[in-house]
Amino acid sequence: GVSEDSIERIDEYIGQLEDQQEKLEVAEDRKELAEIARDVRKIWHDVSKDLYKFRSLNVLNGVGNYIDKADSISERIESEIGRLNGSGVDTTEVELMLERYNTLIENASEYREMALGAEQGSSESLAYMQQSVDATRQANDALRNILQFLKDHRQGFANLSEDTNVSANGNGTAVISGNFDINLSVTDAKLVVKDLAGDATIEMDGEYERITPEESMGRGTPATVYLDFTGDAHINGSRLTMMVSGENISIDATGTGSTVFTGEGTYTTDSDTMQWAGTYSAEVPSILPI
Repeated sequence: GVSEDSIERIDEYIGQLEDQQEKLEVAEDRKELAEIARDVRKIWHDVSKDLYKFRSLNVLNGVGNYIDKADSISERIESEIGRLNGSGVDTTEVELMLERYNTLIENASEYREMALGAEQGSSESLAYMQQSVDATRQANDALRNILQFLKDHRQGFANLSEDTNVSANGNGTAVISGNFDINLSVTDAKLVVKDLAGDATIEMDGEYERITPEESMGRGTPATVYLDFTGDAHINGSRLTMMVSGENISIDATGTGSTVFTGEGTYTTDSDTMQWAGTYSAEVPSILPI
């Protein structure tokens, strides 16, 4: 926000302009009008300079807020990298990404301090501010690449670019998105199906309470919701998202897209068998909006 000093400065300029307006109302000749015009131009010149300073300080404050959060972000990423490394994943690439991210944050911080130390509004201050902003943007790009790596390699997540068979068994939450044919068995669960292409078929066999798309309508495509579901289901669609949360989840699916399994269990994609994600891994992407 705008500082109190900035607000006071703006109030001063308003007062000066009001004084000139009063002089204008009683001016009697061209000389007085010329003096008023000169004074108004000077006031506006000073206003423009100060507004530029205010904008620059606001940008630098934003950079500072980003930098303040960077340490905790880096620590969380480092911890997740350690988990991946401990599970046998080659983390050399992402370790270099994190090193670059930390370096860019240091650069952004140094340039910010130099911008604040220079005369505000000067070309020197502007140059340092721009370098700080550029380093911050590069750091954010590096962060996105890091998070994509963690997402692609973390337990519980699979990105399937080719037609693949996925089977899973466990307790917790499973989300499958894309073009899939899904066979599902579950106990005391909530099942949500969003049909983005309008061609999905859902065959239910068991006990459940169904909420129609109209009743569950919110933003975007409405979803069909089944509560307290115990039984079997067959779901097929070219562009769907299925989320099931409950116990004794058993899934056999074939298709392309993505899957996320969170809780306790195992899943297999073709020949690879892995554990479902724990809570920590599932929360890693929440860093991204920062």
